[in-house]
Amino acid sequence: MDAEITDSGIWSNRMSGIDNSNEGAGGAYFFGCRVSITDTMISGNDILPGFCGGAAFYGSDVALVNTSIEGNGAGYGSGGGAAFGFSTVRTINTAILGNVVDFYGAGLLAWDSDITMMDTVVEKNTGTYGGGAYISGSNISISDSSLSGNRAFDWGGGGIHRWIKSDNDKHHRIR
Repeated sequence: MDAEITDSGIWSNRMSGIDNSNEGAGGAYFFGCRVSITDTMISGNDILPGFCGGAAFYGSDVALVNTSIEGNGAGYGSGGGAAFGFSTVRTINTAILGNVVDFYGAGLLAWDSDITMMDTVVEKNTGTYGGGAYISGSNISISDSSLSGNRAFDWGGGGIHRWIKSDNDKHHRIR
């Protein structure tokens, strides 16, 4: 299954009443598909309590191009802006700004995924662990990008919190 979103907005949506499982999102939820989101704003979405405020991708091949993920939140949850599980992700000229969570990964949360970020800005996101990004069991490559002004209230990176789960989980490249 494919999903293509272009020149659009996903904003001011709310999901409530579930636990902090890996199901659902305030703005959009994609499961097991190829997803292309271009020239789109994902903004002002939230989930309470729950997993991801903006957009969640599980078992998907994801391309985010010229897209803004901004001002989303996950109250008593993780993955404020975007969450990626068991996915392949490419962000190009994308902004992840001003997202908030109570727990992990205010800007983005990723586990068991392959992530490539190019010309991407991750700024002013706030969470307890990994203000800009919380990365677990994932490979990540960041180039020509900026992570700044993010905040974590507890242990582990205001910009990036990288959790290595095993000896096979060691690839990260930032240039």
